[in-house]
Amino acid sequence: MARHRLGFKVGAEEVKLEGTTTKLNAWQSGTDKSKIDADALERAVSEWFDSGDVSCDVGLGDSSTRTTLAEVPADWQALVPLSAYMEVGGTVASGETVSISIKAILDDGTEIEIATYSVTGGTGSSTVGADTIMANLMTNARAGGVSLDGRRITSVVADVKTSATSTSATAKARVMGVKT
Repeated sequence: MARHRLGFKVGAEEVKLEGTTTKLNAWQSGTDKSKIDADALERAVSEWFDSGDVSCDVGLGDSSTRTTLAEVPADWQALVPLSAYMEVGGTVASGETVSISIKAILDDGTEIEIATYSVTGGTGSSTVGADTIMANLMTNARAGGVSLDGRRITSVVADVKTSATSTSATAKARVMGVKT
């Protein structure tokens, strides 16, 4: 991955950052614009994350099996999922339904569903973009009476299940977004 170095001077102080910068908003409203807020500058650095295609175990008899797709690295604050891919493969029996639910896990353990895909008697895939993910985040947070204010997404998981008691179905999921 290409990394960029950003440096500038404010007064007699020189500030250097390493990493991919997607947004630089070091100023807080109502503050002296001649001074840099170091904490805001630190938070302004973000990079893409990509889980890659992750094979997920398929839970039997409508009991989900959970697979972690992405976790916030120790030196970052949060994940912002922007795109999800879900795929059902293998052999899915006639009448068998395989379901994938991708959830954002908040730092307090709250789970919010951000993408779903289900197929009956066959295979297929679905890609869900940022508009749908953000709409699902809003809808499911409101339905659960959850306020996201002051919380952060620390991981993204896939819960996968089949209606059958045995299966030859397979599942994959992938999530991409920004880590901040």
